[in-house]
Amino acid sequence: MKKIVVLITVILSAALILSGCFGSGKDSDPKQSESPKTEKLQTIKSTQSDLSIEVAESWKQNDTGGDTAASISLISEKEDLALIVIEEKTSDFDKELTPEKYADMLVEVMKETEGASNWQVDALTDVTIGDGVAAKQRTISVTMDGVNLKYLQTICKTDDYFVAILEWTTPSKFDGTLQVFNDILATVKFNAAEKAS
Repeated sequence: MKKIVVLITVILSAALILSGCFGSGKDSDPKQSESPKTEKLQTIKSTQSDLSIEVAESWKQNDTGGDTAASISLISEKEDLALIVIEEKTSDFDKELTPEKYADMLVEVMKETEGASNWQVDALTDVTIGDGVAAKQRTISVTMDGVNLKYLQTICKTDDYFVAILEWTTPSKFDGTLQVFNDILATVKFNAAEKAS
């Protein structure tokens, strides 16, 4: 649980750092965000497992200073978007913990973060990511020290890991970039030996 607290604190801290970037893309039009399907791609690999994703070349590794404990952390200043992947060993949790309960656990920890208010957490829905991987997904809206943010939270479970993928931007850009977020999720790949359940 301590690791989750550290990870969530990092996510929300990254949100604050990135909020300084939001608005930097002066010509950023949410209706014209570059999908991974329309721009040259780069493959980003997890630092903890064989998970990988593909994002447009405009996305950059996010160095929030120090060990973030995230396996992937990216920003697209061009489009005012951010993404983080958290992977936690399933062996660190009760065998009965489901992706739904893990997603709720992450939200409860996030709500304890100082400076975060005005939470709106939508219900989880079933989605498919990558090559047919079943996942749970919802949107989360929050105000962090006066900055409104909207997250797309996607959770799945592999044989070895709970995987949380959080993508976010400001609410005014969220609907226009939702396809970009979903296109990235469609590129998620797991090693064949690490099956998603």
